[in-house]
Amino acid sequence: MIAERYPEDPWIHAYTDGSATNAVANGGAGVLVRSPEGHTSTAGIPTGKYCSNYAAEVQAIMQAASMIHDSESECPQVVFLSDALSALEALAGNKLPRLMEKLQELAKTRQVVLQWVPAHCGIPGNETADELAKLGAREEQPDNPVSFAEKKTLVKAAMRPQSTRDAYHLERWQQVVIMRLRTGHCRLMQRPQSCSGSFSVPLFVLTF
Repeated sequence: MIAERYPEDPWIHAYTDGSATNAVANGGAGVLVRSPEGHTSTAGIPTGKYCSNYAAEVQAIMQAASMIHDSESECPQVVFLSDALSALEALAGNKLPRLMEKLQELAKTRQVVLQWVPAHCGIPGNETADELAKLGAREEQPDNPVSFAEKKTLVKAAMRPQSTRDAYHLERWQQVVIMRLRTGHCRLMQRPQSCSGSFSVPLFVLTF
């Protein structure tokens, strides 16, 4: 599906992932960027001593956007491929202004798409980003300031049983069931939607 919808020429592929120990500490962001010119860039960075999976996923997308912005690739189209549905929904709901600003800057010169992909189902780029996130989590962690909202997320995550996982870290068939329930659709792919509109499926295009 990815290769058909976003062929390597003319699309830049940016796979992102984030993780944190028990979803509350030692976060890591992983990024794999491939350009049509044949260049591949990777990053595995620590995201904070106190960090949720969600915050690490957001940081991964931020890092990918920065890498693409600073790259020499002249490719006019870029797709971010992320298994972090919660982060994509928050972005579409204007809850991540810093990330939105970063993507808007990128969208001045390129078509920008954010595409949800299921985790741990054998997509090579996603698996690589996952490994890079784990490597980043093992680096020395910065003592970043934690927002009040993030503190609440960390407390809730710490109080949950460890067997309770975020939806985007479930098995693929479980994710598909949740996705169909959320969207009311049996098909994953629907028409792209602008960030300014409602967000009912895990695909949207930034248009300005």
